[in-house]
Amino acid sequence: MKFKIASACVVGAALFAPFSSAAEENSLGWMPVRDPGNVVPAAKEYAVLISEKTAKDAAWLDIASELKRRYSGTIIRWNDDVAEAESKLKAQAPRYIAVVAKPEELDRLVVAKLHRMTRRIDPDFYGDAIFGIITGRDAKAAKLLIEPQEAPLLIERGLCTTNCDRERFKEHLLITDWGPNEYVETKDGVSSEKKYLPQGREMADFFAENFEKIRPQYLLSASHATEFNLEMPYSYGLIAPAKGKFYCFGRPYRRAFTRMMGKPDKVIEFAKEKKLRSIEHSPNPKIWIAAGNCLFGDVLRSEDSMTVTLISEYGVRQLVGYTIPTWYGVGWGAHGNFFDGHQD
Repeated sequence: MKFKIASACVVGAALFAPFSSAAEENSLGWMPVRDPGNVVPAAKEYAVLISEKTAKDAAWLDIASELKRRYSGTIIRWNDDVAEAESKLKAQAPRYIAVVAKPEELDRLVVAKLHRMTRRIDPDFYGDAIFGIITGRDAKAAKLLIEPQEAPLLIERGLCTTNCDRERFKEHLLITDWGPNEYVETKDGVSSEKKYLPQGREMADFFAENFEKIRPQYLLSASHATEFNLEMPYSYGLIAPAKGKFYCFGRPYRRAFTRMMGKPDKVIEFAKEKKLRSIEHSPNPKIWIAAGNCLFGDVLRSEDSMTVTLISEYGVRQLVGYTIPTWYGVGWGAHGNFFDGHQD
């Protein structure tokens, strides 16, 4: 299958070896996810891209070397520009490409170049390889993305800010984008009627409470976002990362946040002053598809981006997000392909 996400950054082991819902499901449709370590591409089907600078860091080079060993791949190095790897990719014509990179090496332009390169491996204009990015705050965090699971991940718990087939979950919370302050709870595949957050409660705090309580394994999000925040539906508050932790900004503080976006010290200072709620770290494995969020997948060369914080501190092992301002694109297709178990 030729697969591409035209304006998205895909992070995690998902695209290097299929890591998707298995065909079989139990009576409620809870989704077992296969261990990517069981899939071994044929010789020369797998390539690992890493910059010369990053390869000088032994801990990061170990990640590239482990992927090479596990999937019988090759390592391709580049100096100043990832596009330097194009000629070697054409010569090898891999089906899978892993890009091992530090956050400061990643932004929208790098992702765009990867998309173009993977469409030029052969003469037609279709995508010729499936690529994904391995990154994290440090090598220890990035390595979590490639560690094989001891057992299949059974997806039973979800938390979404846009609708999905929630009856397939044992426990699920939907913060709806149908109307302000609405939510729907699902237990054992049975959903409640719409409920409304009491007056005075902040939706960002409610999201945080349920993130900690439910410990979701699957998250699907929509509404406004940037590289440095995720808004709740109807702009009823937001969460923002700083120095490896998320903080909840209620509606009264949205405007103030715009002046400190991407400035972690300012975010932490403001959070302490206003006694904002934070979200506790959560290591259980998660998949997050930001199908309806602008810019969510753009690392923007920052370890304080949404993507890097989720990978490094909140257990996200696969993430799909746009690197441009759009809410409507093939991120929804990625959700559909994963959720419905369509794979090659």
